Order: sequence, then structure tokens, then C-alpha cells
Amino acid sequence: MKTSIKPKQCCRYTWSLFPKLTIKKALELNPWLFNNSYNFLSYYDDKNIIPQGVFEEKKNWITENFVLFSGARTKLADYINLVDWDNFGTWYIFLYPGELKAEKPVIIGKEILLDKGKGQDLHDYFNLSKEWEFIHGIQADMFITKQKNGIMIGVLNDLNLWCVETEIN
Repeated sequence: MKTSIKPKQCCRYTWSLFPKLTIKKALELNPWLFNNSYNFLSYYDDKNIIPQGVFEEKKNWITENFVLFSGARTKLADYINLVDWDNFGTWYIFLYPGELKAEKPVIIGKEILLDKGKGQDLHDYFNLSKEWEFIHGIQADMFITKQKNGIMIGVLNDLNLWCVETEIN
């Protein structure tokens, strides 16, 4: 397998673009993103993107504005072909237990794509776009979001970014 990382920084998050890669393909190549997560979730604004009968009671949680998986109880192989992963726009990965909080969800990766935010000092932190503010606010360990021609993966721990496989040779 091959990895092609060109990392950039946006305050606490290191991110990289992966051209021509979809969220589903990234998950297929890297099932650990799902399987090693404590919480794997996405916010959404269209109830039609979640097919009925996909979620098992007591294993998954679906609300009016987000869907939640737990790699601790579920494996990606059980869901990879049941959910249109790319239609959600952005998935947030929490590797450890923690509070799930969002005052008002921001849907990223549908109509509004995450800009290529930058900033390595305190001044830049206070000038983040509302999308980057949202990501910083929910404090996900990692996120995968749709871009115009591919996906962006952002991480708090740079090592996780270097572990992402991007293609099979």
C-alpha cells in the first residue's frame, strides 16, 4: 500500500488532501478509522440519506441531526455497503470516550466545503471559519470530509495521518 501525505496545519489540527479518494474508499482501505473508534459520527440534515433497517437497536444511535456508530461494538464490514458514507459530507472520529457536544450542528461537506484553513498562532485561532470553529469545538480526534475532488483528513495526532493508506498497488 502507498501513502501520499502533504500535511498542513490549522491550529490544533494537521490535515491533508487526498485527491480522487472518497470517504467510502478511505474507510475500505483503512477500516481501523472505524473499528478503532470509540465514537464515529456525522451530522446530517436530510433524513432520506439513512436507509431504514440499517441500524440495530442498542448498537447504533440515530437522532434528528446525527448518526453515531461505535467501533467498540460494531465493525465496518457490517455497514460498509449499507450506508452512503460520502453523502453525509463529514465524519468525526473520537478514539477515546468523551463528551459529545455541539450547540448547533454545522453540516460540512454538503453545500459548504471545509476551506483549507491555516494558522499556527493564537491570532489565527480567533479568525477561523465557522466550519473550522465547529470542528475545534467538538474536539474530534480525527475527521474525514468531502472536498471538490477528493477528501480531507484532519487529525489531532499527526501519527494518525501518516497511518492512512491511500491506494493499493
